[in-house]
Amino acid sequence: ANAAWWDADGYGGASDEEAMIGDEGSEADIAHSITFIDALRVRHPELQLRCALDCGAGVGRVTKNVLLRRCQHVTLLERSERWLKQARRYLGNKRQQRCSFVHAALEEHSFPSGAY
Repeated sequence: ANAAWWDADGYGGASDEEAMIGDEGSEADIAHSITFIDALRVRHPELQLRCALDCGAGVGRVTKNVLLRRCQHVTLLERSERWLKQARRYLGNKRQQRCSFVHAALEEHSFPSGAY
């Protein structure tokens, strides 16, 4: 049922961001996420954020606005083929070069050891 709900537009809304989170709170969410990652790196300077995994990536809102600002490469894992296709458009050609796109459910996908 959950997969069908997302395939049928998720939260709906006038933008990709609203379809993913259901309101206009995307900017605050992004700012908090960046602040969290930056604070984590201050506490753990040895932490190198080369690769990130965006689970349930949707259109790639977190990838575009947070993860690609702090990581070299992001893998977007998304169960809905529709949202994964939209993520490619949403990210644009330049950002796509730093991403991998995986169509799978988190609980069904196996990850390479030590990749993330």
